[in-house]
Amino acid sequence: STSSISFTHHFTTDGVLVWLQPPDEPLNDLRSQAIWWAGGKALASDHIPDDPPDLTSQPAALADLLVECEELLTRGHATAVWPRVEWSQTLYGELARQAARLIDAENGILRRGLLAALSREPAITPRSLLVTVPALLATPGQSLTRLAGEDSLRRALRWCACLCAQSTVMESLRDELMRCFQNAHPTGLLTTLQHFRNFTAVVQGDANGTGRDFSGFDFSRYWQQTIGSIQVPPDDYEWRGFDALGRRHVHSALAALLLRRRQDDGGSGLAAAGAVFALTEDFRRWLRSAMGQQASFMSEVGWQKPWLEVDIPDDALSGQCARFCSVFALAARASAAGWLRFNDVSNWLHHRPRGVSDTAKAVTTLVCLAPELLAYHLMFWELICRTSRHE
Repeated sequence: STSSISFTHHFTTDGVLVWLQPPDEPLNDLRSQAIWWAGGKALASDHIPDDPPDLTSQPAALADLLVECEELLTRGHATAVWPRVEWSQTLYGELARQAARLIDAENGILRRGLLAALSREPAITPRSLLVTVPALLATPGQSLTRLAGEDSLRRALRWCACLCAQSTVMESLRDELMRCFQNAHPTGLLTTLQHFRNFTAVVQGDANGTGRDFSGFDFSRYWQQTIGSIQVPPDDYEWRGFDALGRRHVHSALAALLLRRRQDDGGSGLAAAGAVFALTEDFRRWLRSAMGQQASFMSEVGWQKPWLEVDIPDDALSGQCARFCSVFALAARASAAGWLRFNDVSNWLHHRPRGVSDTAKAVTTLVCLAPELLAYHLMFWELICRTSRHE
């Protein structure tokens, strides 16, 4: 039928060409309308839409088409072919905007479809769904248990799911804590958990301790002493699960970021995102206000500087990236807890000068240039959000 679309591939020395026959009758389904809107602007037909169709009423169709576009864009095309399939990038961007508007309000169909597709991604790239629909980083832990993928970000999201496995974080981490206690040397996770003022009572199950969860995290001691100010480029440590959230974990994440910058693997993207990173103080104040009464989960001291102290000489951008990364991850996991809508977070960032384009660069930088650093912060803030008040 001329009202539906099929992709025909013709291999030449230039790469893959996509031939389209313009429709000669009205397009009745949203999928065809969307594809022809994006890809048929230069074709002569009265049936090609001038505006993109609204797929938010059909979340399953929206998810399917968004994933279809992602797969088309990540196939790999010869350089000369990219101008001929540029329309698919236009469609991908439009579908991502619709998904971002819908994902906080729909009943889970869209999110489940996108998470299933994210599990199939062989690697996280600038066209990953985590970049295109960053609201997936704000997915509640209960919905992340089946997420596949062995990169740092998807492992971190599964760790968030692990913290939701039982009614308390203590019960969720019981097996991991047993391994920590059996280790001959102090572990990062155990050291981090000891910053909760009731750690001993909860672990030992003392009077009034049974069934309780961790609370009263000492942010100042954690950031200033346990992790400490990072003023020298850290060594590239390897860390294991029982080192999670400790100094080795942090240093490893920063070392990976610095290594990619030295290799110029997206280093220019970090500079381009600097305009957004510079908004971190404003972002922190807005986030605290947007959370309303829920902001009381963290102490005044915690809110003053909720980030790592990274002050490496001649490398201000790494410190800015680390600070923004922390607030962004806090916004994501607070949204996952239901304390605010992630769409409001995106809207605030988008309404800054050059907000849409610069925010996209910032998110791409975090996901692709600093995924280990973002993963660390997602894990840390999930722990803090899942435990009791920290006054």
